[in-house]
Amino acid sequence: MLIVTEDRVDLRAEPLVGQSATGKDPEQLTQLIYGENVRLLDERPGWSYVEAVEQQQFADGHWRGYTGWVQSQYLAEVPDQQATHVVASFAAPAFSEPSTVRAPIAALSMGVHVVAVYAETGWTQVRLADGRTAFVSSGDLRSLSESTQWWRQQLIDDAQHFLGSAYFWGGRSVPNQVQHPRSGIDCSGLTNLLYRVAGIDIPRDAHDQYLASSHMEPSGLEPGDLVFSVAKADGPLFDHVMLYKGGDVLIEASMEAGCAREVSFKEKFTCSLIDLRNGGLAPQHRLAFGRASASR
Repeated sequence: MLIVTEDRVDLRAEPLVGQSATGKDPEQLTQLIYGENVRLLDERPGWSYVEAVEQQQFADGHWRGYTGWVQSQYLAEVPDQQATHVVASFAAPAFSEPSTVRAPIAALSMGVHVVAVYAETGWTQVRLADGRTAFVSSGDLRSLSESTQWWRQQLIDDAQHFLGSAYFWGGRSVPNQVQHPRSGIDCSGLTNLLYRVAGIDIPRDAHDQYLASSHMEPSGLEPGDLVFSVAKADGPLFDHVMLYKGGDVLIEASMEAGCAREVSFKEKFTCSLIDLRNGGLAPQHRLAFGRASASR
């Protein structure tokens, strides 16, 4: 097993570096983040064909990880280690000692899994992907083993950090256009990353998230549940997913709007949630409602 050693890297359909940070790039499959596990399947000069085992999809009749090409320089072989914590803040600077006096030696973004070595007042020592140890503020981390009854509210709170962030086709990373022009989130990248921070694994793409969720009527929606849509003219597979915030409000990464935003059912579908609960239908879209498992 290999791990990703860069903050974020593109998984490509062909071994070609992506050029544009805007528009729909058919070669852009998804993004891998620091410390993520991949399985090596093939190699070409400068490139590795891998299975992204932490990003599941339903293909050829079974579940498996996304497959694609990634630049080999961003991968390393390390001993197997079980992550204990996830970075829960937008960016978590990592220091060589439990102090902010010196410049950080790394910056860990939201969703990155780490192995905690030990904790002291206000700090947690973690093992980095390259084998080094570093200190991270304990407030930037969340335990992967401790379940919480507040996970739904955590999803909503974490989603607020992304509002206004640029939409990026195939994106699944904290936006940082200064250092990483090819960064950002698409609709299912946002929901996948938010649930990852909550310690809950869901598939990568919208329709796969639908397949893996428990389906329900709109009357059963609770904050943190998923809402799936597809234009009726576009076929049977759901191609968009949103996070239900509560009331009539959804949180989505919208290609049309070019960013992550809050939007009402009424604005999005010309039909409010109350209308849907009373048997109404969205005139131009097919909708479904799902609940991801809270098991960790």
